[in-house]
Amino acid sequence: MRYRTLFAIVGPLVLWAAFFTLFYSVQAVGCRAGWDATLLGGVSFLRLATIVLLVISVIAAGALYIYARSLPDNAGVASLARYSALAGFLSTILVFSGVIWLQLC
Repeated sequence: MRYRTLFAIVGPLVLWAAFFTLFYSVQAVGCRAGWDATLLGGVSFLRLATIVLLVISVIAAGALYIYARSLPDNAGVASLARYSALAGFLSTILVFSGVIWLQLC
């Protein structure tokens, strides 16, 4: 039971850090490989790849938030897990949503 709560507290922020690394890796590889010049339906392949990554990251962060909300409240630890999951979810949306309108390369 303790590991479940620990995962709920630390998991969302570790997931955010992993997605942060993945976003910059995809962007660096895409810029170097010329994905920004390859168009699919009028949109660059790099932008499509980062938007798909954005959707996946929001879904994963949202799933961890829903998981944290289902934890039984034991001495306030579950509320800490909820706040951590909410912080991970909101920061995922705030930080990564720039791939929709910002210049990628």
